[in-house]
Amino acid sequence: MRLLETIDGRSYNLTGYYVHENRIPPYAILSHTWEDNQEITFDDMNQERRSKHKRWRASVRMLPRKLGYDKLRFCAKQANRDGLQYFWVDTCCINKSDPQELETAINSMFSWYKNASKCYVYLSDVIVDRRSGSAQDPAWQPAFMMSRWFTRGWTLQELLAPVVVEFYSKEGKSLGNRLELRQIIHDITNIPMTALSGVPLDEFGVDERLSWASTRQTTREEDEIYSLLGIFDVKLPFIYTEGYDKALRRLLNEIDDLRAASVDPDRRALLAERSTMPFRRDEDFVYCDSLAALHPLVGFGGVGEGYLQIAKKINIAGWDSPEASVVQLVNHWLSNEANGKWLLVLDSADDASVFLDDTSASHAMYKSGPLDKPDLSSILPASAIGTIIITSKSHEVACMLTGIESSTIEVHAMNDQDAFALLQKKFTFPVDEDEAGTLINALDHMPLALTQAAAYINRTPRMNIARYLEEISRDQTRLLDSGQVDIRRDATASNSITVTWQISFDYLQKRSPRATRLLFLMSLFDRQGIPKALLEGKYTAHEHGISDFDHDLYMLKSLCFVKSMENGGNFEMHGLVQLTTRQRMELNGELERWKNVYVSIINEHFPEGRPENWAVCESLFPHAQAALNNHPLDADALEAWASVSWKAGWYMSERGEFIKAYKLAVDSLEVRQILLDPDDPEIFDSLNSVGVALSRLGRYEEAKGMYQRAMKAQERVFGVDHLDTLTSKLNIAQLFGSRGQWEDSETLLQEVLGMVSKKETKPGRSLMLSTLTTLANAHRNLGRYKEAADLEVRILKSRESDLGSEHPTTVAVKGNLAYTYRHLGRFEEAEELNLQILSTQEKYHHAETEILTTKSHLASVYLLQDRTSLAETLHLEVLAAMKARLGSDHPDTLQATANLGRMYEKQGRLDEALALRL
Repeated sequence: MRLLETIDGRSYNLTGYYVHENRIPPYAILSHTWEDNQEITFDDMNQERRSKHKRWRASVRMLPRKLGYDKLRFCAKQANRDGLQYFWVDTCCINKSDPQELETAINSMFSWYKNASKCYVYLSDVIVDRRSGSAQDPAWQPAFMMSRWFTRGWTLQELLAPVVVEFYSKEGKSLGNRLELRQIIHDITNIPMTALSGVPLDEFGVDERLSWASTRQTTREEDEIYSLLGIFDVKLPFIYTEGYDKALRRLLNEIDDLRAASVDPDRRALLAERSTMPFRRDEDFVYCDSLAALHPLVGFGGVGEGYLQIAKKINIAGWDSPEASVVQLVNHWLSNEANGKWLLVLDSADDASVFLDDTSASHAMYKSGPLDKPDLSSILPASAIGTIIITSKSHEVACMLTGIESSTIEVHAMNDQDAFALLQKKFTFPVDEDEAGTLINALDHMPLALTQAAAYINRTPRMNIARYLEEISRDQTRLLDSGQVDIRRDATASNSITVTWQISFDYLQKRSPRATRLLFLMSLFDRQGIPKALLEGKYTAHEHGISDFDHDLYMLKSLCFVKSMENGGNFEMHGLVQLTTRQRMELNGELERWKNVYVSIINEHFPEGRPENWAVCESLFPHAQAALNNHPLDADALEAWASVSWKAGWYMSERGEFIKAYKLAVDSLEVRQILLDPDDPEIFDSLNSVGVALSRLGRYEEAKGMYQRAMKAQERVFGVDHLDTLTSKLNIAQLFGSRGQWEDSETLLQEVLGMVSKKETKPGRSLMLSTLTTLANAHRNLGRYKEAADLEVRILKSRESDLGSEHPTTVAVKGNLAYTYRHLGRFEEAEELNLQILSTQEKYHHAETEILTTKSHLASVYLLQDRTSLAETLHLEVLAAMKARLGSDHPDTLQATANLGRMYEKQGRLDEALALRL
């Protein structure tokens, strides 16, 4: 599939075609009805691309006037609000002139909607007055019930397939989601409310599902049937001349075949293999009656920090090693029943795309380390002695994370008694119950709004509840007139907080413009873990003292705009407070200026991705992402933005997240090519970064093109013997090796080595060692094991001296040397090195695949030593683990099978060897 990419919520560009499903990033998807001659087509998007507008200039160009562009702009803006960078619209993401692509798209449509993070239903015939628009306001409901969207054939699957379906008016106002509106949707469509609530469609009969489409219409009669393929989980070739009856007959025949499979055991087994459900409901679940520890896990940035705090608290062995996978260490500890009962709190789990990322290609590329977190739902520990409490504003996400709808508990608004108790605690003076009750009702029983109100009343001279209620009434009208109120899923909560925020903000702005500026800046950070050091640095840079910072921060905390985290060095903000602040900045025309300030701060403090900087990179990465998700328009700030993207990409590459690294490197390259001189060294850096990512992704020819562009430009600008030029040559030599062209690799390496030995004065450093490592690989692959061993011994001594014996780079060198020793017949030395590697990997809980590879190498050494019993035990262990983890047909599993087979053949156990091949 293709997607549309948005960086800032305003501009958008068509991506390339994603051939592999596991490389598709999280995306939103649009459901709508077509308007004649007004929809934006695939050809329209290509025409824009050919007009030579770069994506970074797209946000300031004149937008075309086709009405369909309103839908695209709505999608881009809403996806950006929801933290999504990609979205899909059928009219312009499918090349309908290609029959094969069109058929593939229609057969895949149901799964595309099902896999979307969110589905936006854009109802162009539902118009909402600016003072209405919540799901509780009946003013728009007659138009909603008469909407053409409910009469079209294709929209049936678009209603039922996605996990999250949100409805929007023509103006882009939220009307509610499928769960909230299921009663009115049921009244319109006669679709059971259970189906609208997410019950699997195969639990409904064939006739019943067919009846859901009986009154719907399509432009072509065959589409009345083709639009049902996903509803019945079948695929059919399209024959647009066959007519309705034949298409229906083919559909029913396919359904009958599936029914037969449910009876035939062999066919049932084939279908069962397609199921991805790893467990069934636990009938023996027991509620905990005590807890041992409580640690919040919030967002991906917070998860890493949360797990780190747990590891520190319980003092898990090896938690502070740079090679340790803290997530795996903690998970292992929590899964051990001997460690007692525990309770984890996963807070603010609102976004399905964050918590249930299924990008399996990315998963396979994660290395061991503190950021080893491919999918939060899979790393949450499962244990009979532990309990996990999840808080979420999304019912869909809650059900997905728990797996059982009955495990979810809906928390309603505070009742009068609880709200009054909260105010009694927050006010510094006795509270009249009647006045408090009026305030509670005015603020919709929302705890955050009540807390903000109490903080403001406590702080403001001559302010009381009655006067505050007058301000609420006045500000509600002003906010609605300004359009600042954000009507979203929980419109009441959002509006209450917006009003109380406005009152507190007006007070802050009058009392301290400097503290107001601090609030603006903090609203652009990721809401968790806002670093105190970065904020203080802004004050000292402008000749303000730390006492000024402390004073301003005290004001923000006293008005409940921000609060300190437990470690005292970081702060956090409520998401709605940040959102409302950014909206105010945009209304005042100040958002761009503060985006410029923010990205310059992040660029100054986010380091390059070298291993020694990983701890800082990890702590700042969520804030770098926040900067990258909102690119500025100012040229200088955009240059800083590109620098952040390049450094973040470097870090992602070092951590093994090559898909993310590629995207970040490409973004930095595109911006730098627009802003900088063609011979600027920063462009060369970006070219090499893109090349590295492409090489790691196996796209060797494209990587070679990037490396050669960089090398030729560096030769012209710096000369042939400059270290940067030699680095690019080394990249090309490594690329030759990846493609098996070791003679070409060796020739280029000798050239690089001759030059680098003259330029790099410290032989034990950087480029020299990297060149020697690659040259040793070339010698080994060309059968020159003695030369390879001599180099690898030299490299190992240097790496152990510089990095330590357990550093991942050192461990990799040991692995190369062990392999070389094996081919030289130095089996005892190969065994010792493999045992050292295995000990380090198990100590720091490296990825299971790395451990299995080492065990396989060790088994091969044992076999060469005629220690067949040990070799067989390890080979069988590796093969069983590979099958369980990767499946029987995975290349690594096949290699493990071949290793065991060769051992059997060497022992003369030919029948067993033959059985492995069958």
